[in-house]
This record gives sequence, structure tokens and C-alpha cells, in this order.
Amino acid sequence: MDWLNLKDKGSVIYIAFGSYSEISSQLMEEIGQGLLKCGRPFLWVIREGKDGDKMEDKLSCKDEPEMQGKIVSCCSQVEVLKHPSVGCFLTPCGWNSALESIAFGVPIVACPLWNDQVCNAKFIQDIWKNGVRLNVSEGGVVERYEFIRCIEIAMGGSKEGKELR
Repeated sequence: MDWLNLKDKGSVIYIAFGSYSEISSQLMEEIGQGLLKCGRPFLWVIREGKDGDKMEDKLSCKDEPEMQGKIVSCCSQVEVLKHPSVGCFLTPCGWNSALESIAFGVPIVACPLWNDQVCNAKFIQDIWKNGVRLNVSEGGVVERYEFIRCIEIAMGGSKEGKELR
């Protein structure tokens, strides 16, 4: 929270993939490279792997001087989402995360992985219109430039993004 307190209003990208989802190294790398190229401050919750490995150690870009973020293994999502410095939430769109983001008025970058998250992401983008959904490439991967595109929209960098708020 001390780190968030030092950031400008609406400037931080919050990234969390929940308690149960373990994302691939490839997806983590694409997110990391997208964040690096975005140049915005971020707070990224990366939990330990099932085998106890520190997943952030697999990121090739974690020590880049251009990275303007903080990686933590756990935090209070509700406290983070209600913090005024948070500008958008990159999430797989589990039901609790979607509702918490809506409750605090934080635009969503939807990255559904499985189950109900796909339906929730559709509602977020097409029905409730409080977020944008990442497009998957032909190879089945979300690429770094897609993260940049969606983050810029969610952070209000376009007419479409301003409407999300």
C-alpha cells in the first residue's frame, strides 16, 4: 500500500490471476514484455507455483530498468482495487474479481483462461461495457502488443477507453 500511495491517481495497472490459476511461462513473458513496452507502473501478484517455485524468476524482463512495477506474492485485492492510484485491472475475470472491479469502478482488461471466465469477459466487454477483452493470435497466444493495446484502452487512452469509466 505504501508503494501505491506514491503513485499518481489512475496510473497503476493491477494484475492478478487469482488463487487457482497457474499461467504458462509463455503468457507470463508476453504480459511482462507488454508491461515493459507500456512503460506504466504496475502491481503484479504472482503466486508461487504448485511445486513451490517462484514464478517471477521465470520472467526474462523482471530486472529490466524500464520495468516500473512491483511484483508481490499476495495482497488484499479489495484494498488494491479501491486505491485511487489503480487505473485498470488485468484479470482472467473470475466472478469475484469481476464484481470487485465493477464495485470500485476499475476498468478491466479481460484475459479469460477457462470455465466461467470466458462468459464473464464477454459480459464485461459487450454487455456491461466496463472493460476490453484481449484477442488471441492465430497461434493461440495473447501477444505483448495486444496487452499494450488493451491496457491503453482501459487506462483511458482513447475515446473507447474514456467510455469504460
